[in-house]
Amino acid sequence: NFVGRAAHIANAGYVVEGSVRNRGIGRALLEDSIWRAPRLGFDAIQFNLVFESNPARRLYEELGWRQVGRVPDAVDGEDALIYCRAVG
Repeated sequence: NFVGRAAHIANAGYVVEGSVRNRGIGRALLEDSIWRAPRLGFDAIQFNLVFESNPARRLYEELGWRQVGRVPDAVDGEDALIYCRAVG
């Protein structure tokens, strides 16, 4: 996600096709990242610009991500959120 002093923070993004949602694919992707990130030297994972309407927000929060920021009117009047979670 960053270089230098913040290089310990990974950035992640996931896309699950709408027709296959609610089958555990997103959870599997997230859990793999939680497992893999510390093995690659990261101690946190950040999601940049998660839109408020994103249905995966509930899953992110269930798995330990917390909203740490907000970008008002990011795209077409919709706010975007920044999420972060410690790993390891």
